[in-house]
Amino acid sequence: MLHNATNAGFAVATNTAVSRARGSIVVFLNNDTIVPDGTLDRIARHLADPPIGLLGAVTNRAGNEAEIDTSYRTYGELRRFARDRAASHAGHRFDIRTATMFCAAVRREVWDVVGPLDERLKSASLKTTTTRCGCGRWDTGSFCADDVFVHHFGQASIGRLGPTRRHAAASSTQPDAVGNQVGQHLAAAPPPR
Repeated sequence: MLHNATNAGFAVATNTAVSRARGSIVVFLNNDTIVPDGTLDRIARHLADPPIGLLGAVTNRAGNEAEIDTSYRTYGELRRFARDRAASHAGHRFDIRTATMFCAAVRREVWDVVGPLDERLKSASLKTTTTRCGCGRWDTGSFCADDVFVHHFGQASIGRLGPTRRHAAASSTQPDAVGNQVGQHLAAAPPPR
């Protein structure tokens, strides 16, 4: 576990953590989530497919098309719901314009080409958006895994914004800033070897 002496913002914390991570897959996960059994295995299977640049999960709370209806009320019901969803949607995913980072994953090789997040983006509520970039063999995009369900309480970022939705103003001042960063770097990058 890493502990920062001060809150330098979401991008700085994320970049610091990724710089110290050693795996071939990097998973970004908020502290207000419940990750059911088998989640990381399903994420790894999806990311084994080269067109997947960034992968998000379906959830009970995201504010976009990754948000699905749920019926559970207890932890046991949540586990059954996630298990049943994984079975009924096995291997399915869909293009998503914005993969919110309460739970998102990327292959290390993609991160290394894209580079770190723009540290001028201080808000943890900003979303990471990627665009499909076709450059020879390097063609990646953002997807949401229909068989990966992660419960999101929404209190680490979205829930704290309250009814004013302050994140909308912050997001609109630098629309798709991270996504443009991803798209520009991938467009200029050579394909992986």
